[in-house]
Amino acid sequence: MSYSSCICNLVSLTTFEVCFFQFSDKSYPVATSGNWDLKTKVPQQCKVSGIKLPPYFREWINLKDIYLNFYGREATGMISMMRQQGIQLLGSHHLGLDDAKNIARVLQHMLVDGAIMQITARRNPDSQNVDFLFENRIR
Repeated sequence: MSYSSCICNLVSLTTFEVCFFQFSDKSYPVATSGNWDLKTKVPQQCKVSGIKLPPYFREWINLKDIYLNFYGREATGMISMMRQQGIQLLGSHHLGLDDAKNIARVLQHMLVDGAIMQITARRNPDSQNVDFLFENRIR
């Protein structure tokens, strides 16, 4: 099963939401390595599963765009960001939990370097169109 299809195919969406919100009553944006999962695959999977796209998947931080704007160099994906930062891959690439941990490690490294995390994409709940908030972004 691919990483993107695992997001909505957790044991249940309710279980995911309990885990997602167990540490706080606040909402936090999801950090990704690219736009495809939250722009395309998660909405497709939610539609197939007959559920409404949860509001916490309507905006996100694409680390590739933050990376490009902060470091001034392009990284085409998680692996290239890790290589450029000297971070060794843990686990298997494209295995959901391993990718999540590795993306978190990239994010931590960027924060230590002084990068500011901000929303890079937002889905309009009425039209379902996605607005990309960075002019200088990975396409």
